[in-house]
Amino acid sequence: MITVVGPPVLLVLFILGCYLWVKWRARSRVFSDPGAVPFRETALVLGTARFTSSGGDNQFFSGRIAAAARLFKQGATQNLLVSGADKLPVAVTEPQWMHAALLGWGVPAERLIQDPHGYRTWDSMWICLHEFGCPDPVVISQRFHVERAVFIGLHMHMQPIGFTAEKVKGWIGIRMFVRECLARVKCILDCFWLHPLPVYLRKKMRRPVSN
Repeated sequence: MITVVGPPVLLVLFILGCYLWVKWRARSRVFSDPGAVPFRETALVLGTARFTSSGGDNQFFSGRIAAAARLFKQGATQNLLVSGADKLPVAVTEPQWMHAALLGWGVPAERLIQDPHGYRTWDSMWICLHEFGCPDPVVISQRFHVERAVFIGLHMHMQPIGFTAEKVKGWIGIRMFVRECLARVKCILDCFWLHPLPVYLRKKMRRPVSN
């Protein structure tokens, strides 16, 4: 009986351990009150699709945009780096949607920077550091996502902090929690074993050289 039950129990404990480790590591660096956020020159807004697969408004997207605009207007940051994926054949990229939405909130265009290569949270943090030279962003997303991004940033020897967008409730929030449990396992593997290059760099390396 022990040999049958043991492996599933160990797997659950491992997943739970990864989840709690990420949460514990980021605990003192994540803020929900914009007035408590220390000033950082650049905020990194993590991307997601503007619409859900059914065509409705994506609450994760609207929450992140509102949080970014709020933090900017509070004076806690001067620039917003919007990082998301350029997923073909979609005509408008995630950063372009975020850029347009933030303009609608009154953020000046000259304070917005787009990163279309943020296919993964790991990529967004890596590019923020290595491509934009920003080792200390305030990361904006929902709490579960911010905690993981801060964990990754600390592993990359960055000094990130996080500001949380409004929590998404209901079934979609529960589904995202389950997804996040698995994402944190991948996060641990990336940080301590895999150390992957961003997706866009791996794509460049695979392209054939034209004569």
